Amino acid sequence: MLPATTILPETTALAAATAPIPTSKATQPSLAQRAKAPEAVLVSKLNLARVAIAEGRSSSVVADLRTISQDADRQGMKYLALVSSVDLGTAMVNSKDYAHASDVLNQALNTSEKLGTRLQTALIHYQLGNLLKQKGNSADAAGEYRQCVAIFDEIKKEQGAEHTLDRADLKAVYAQASQGAAAKA
Repeated sequence: MLPATTILPETTALAAATAPIPTSKATQPSLAQRAKAPEAVLVSKLNLARVAIAEGRSSSVVADLRTISQDADRQGMKYLALVSSVDLGTAMVNSKDYAHASDVLNQALNTSEKLGTRLQTALIHYQLGNLLKQKGNSADAAGEYRQCVAIFDEIKKEQGAEHTLDRADLKAVYAQASQGAAAKA
């Protein structure tokens, strides 16, 4: 048994968390720092959803990804809204919700092309290829995979982007898309 005067670390953390916040201008977070907080929360939620997708629990995060995408869009975080929409489409493809996945991915493709985010455009073509392949449409899937590979090849040629495919996730997408592009219908 602990003596009555022993202070546990979690007790001091609770006391610090509930202590009054100083009100001087020097100790208050700037408006810019506070504005980053919602983005950090959404990015954290997105990363948790990505872990679930990687673990094969795609259907459990569809609603979360939809909310993240809508919240990011509402807060003017266009790129984060796009990335979460691509992940939403991925989760829907993995969950075999092909009709909704097609809608989400095609809308994301339109947004990605408007924003000029070619990496996301390549990833969308890859997921559209996966969707079509799983539906049994190998010929159209190969076309989507070819578009994905072509965009990656363009990106690789740019100065400073030569090592894009050194990322393990992108290397795997490129390899699978290349294989799918070469497949016969």
